[in-house]
Amino acid sequence: MLVLSVALIGRAQAGSLVMVGGALEDERIVREIVRRAGGPGAKIGILTSSSGDPSGSGAFYVELFGKYGATPEWIPVDRDHKANNRDPELVGKIAGLGGVFFGGGDQSRYLDCLLEDGKDSPLLAAIRKRYVEGDLVLAGTSAGTAVMTKSRMITGGKSRDVYDKAIPSALHGLGFFTQGLLDTHFAQRKRQARIVRLASDHGVQWAFGVDENTALIVDDPLGKNPRMRVLGKNGVSMFRVKTPGTVGARGWSIKNVGVTYLGDGDRYHLGEKSLFLGVDTKRPKTIGFERRRPLAARVPGKPPGKMPAKSPGKMPGWRP
Repeated sequence: MLVLSVALIGRAQAGSLVMVGGALEDERIVREIVRRAGGPGAKIGILTSSSGDPSGSGAFYVELFGKYGATPEWIPVDRDHKANNRDPELVGKIAGLGGVFFGGGDQSRYLDCLLEDGKDSPLLAAIRKRYVEGDLVLAGTSAGTAVMTKSRMITGGKSRDVYDKAIPSALHGLGFFTQGLLDTHFAQRKRQARIVRLASDHGVQWAFGVDENTALIVDDPLGKNPRMRVLGKNGVSMFRVKTPGTVGARGWSIKNVGVTYLGDGDRYHLGEKSLFLGVDTKRPKTIGFERRRPLAARVPGKPPGKMPAKSPGKMPGWRP
């Protein structure tokens, strides 16, 4: 059994998360990562342990972030160079970074390369310490987002599989995102049912599906009231799974799943259960297998309205 070390030390407010659902092509997201890492000249470490071509993937992200004014550096830790996760020179470099970016690929490889006997390697421990102390933004795309979760980490399966079998998963990811499950390429690959099945099977109440070219940004992610915001061309689906599924003659099924869709500019404060509408009124009103009810009218020229702090299961926009 894996044991994940996530001791909370230092300041109360941890660093921020920028979690992308794949296909990182919206320059606003890249600029936001660079800004949070310190702006022009920001030092960003690039991890591509999950890639089948780690060095090629590393070169791609170094060029990408360099184009937007950062000073990126590839951190060469992969299955062929796992010992680098305790290299004193590489570990020491973490202290000078403003951000760490996790590239895409196979999220299970991050666990293989950054954990040792289920515990943080020296490199991951250095990253975690600075993140918990509030000095580091952590960003990722695709597998680099999926691995952020502290809950079950999805490792495969398709939505069409849920009627007959469970969705494969690891016991946990790297533990930076503590609010629930994560999935990526969400609407584009029709992954709604698989994340609901995984949440139901393991008793996880919240699940978040991030679309491509979209980021779920979380401030104060380890606090009592994590503040979430969506940035990008598509959106993020939020699920609240309140009851377990059942298996009948027609296979697995579930009832009373709350769901809403957050588009570009929308914000949600999880502790307060407060929803703030953004300015994008042209985004789709449907996503996956649920229809979103109107949330609130926004008056042009005025800031987004704040929804009352009610249970998400009863809030406008949540549909059982």
